[in-house]
Amino acid sequence: MRETLPKSEILRSKNTIDLLFKSGTALEEKPIKLLYLLFENTTGIEVGFTVPKKCFKKAHQRNLLRRRMKESFRKNKKHILPHLLSKNIQLKIFFIYTSSQTTDYKTIEHKIIVLLQRLIKVV
Repeated sequence: MRETLPKSEILRSKNTIDLLFKSGTALEEKPIKLLYLLFENTTGIEVGFTVPKKCFKKAHQRNLLRRRMKESFRKNKKHILPHLLSKNIQLKIFFIYTSSQTTDYKTIEHKIIVLLQRLIKVV
């Protein structure tokens, strides 16, 4: 299985993102919050990442944290994909960095793994 994050797996639809924020279910593991929606009868995954401008004024800080979250998800998505394929579910996920302090990569990776494991139990 390739460990890439292709464009087809990136959440880009404004309508879907709005739907996630309105009716999505949240899981939180400080400093990362995960919003997700499930769709039946299709398979796949779409994911989005954000770091609020309110917490980090400088773009390079937001980009650094977003890159860390993307890389952590990309390396660990192999835990969730087989589970989705077996249940015929499409999953839309959005990761939100909620802290106002910069966190190192290992901490972010650990929190994303914990969130993915909790998501598998819920789904």
